[in-house]
Amino acid sequence: MKRCKHEGYAVIEFTHAGIPDDQLRPEEFNEHQIEVMNALEPKFQDQIRRGIPIGVMDVETGEDIESFNRKNVVPSDTQLNSLARVLYREIQEFYKSPENVKNMKQWEKENGAK
Repeated sequence: MKRCKHEGYAVIEFTHAGIPDDQLRPEEFNEHQIEVMNALEPKFQDQIRRGIPIGVMDVETGEDIESFNRKNVVPSDTQLNSLARVLYREIQEFYKSPENVKNMKQWEKENGAK
C-alpha cells in the first residue's frame, strides 16, 4: 500500500455480514496500519479496533492507502446465494455451446483437471 500524499481520503467498510459483529476479531496491525489508523477520525479507529474490515483510499489518485481486518471480509448467505444463481445461469449458458465444451475439455486435458 502507498502512503497518501494528499489530504483527501475515503474510508470504505467491506461486507462482514457473514460474521456477526460480536464475533469480529481485529488483526494484528503493522506500523504503517497504526500510523494510518491514528490519522483517521476516532469513529473509524473504533470500527477498525472492533475488527470491522475497512479500506482507506486516496480520493485524488484512487490508490489504496491501507486496509484493515481483511480476514473478516465475509459475504452473507444471501449474497452467496445471489452470486451462485448468477454463476449457475452463466455456466449453463456456457455449456450450451459445443465449441465451449470442446475448449473446456482441451483445457482440462492440458491442466490435469477432471
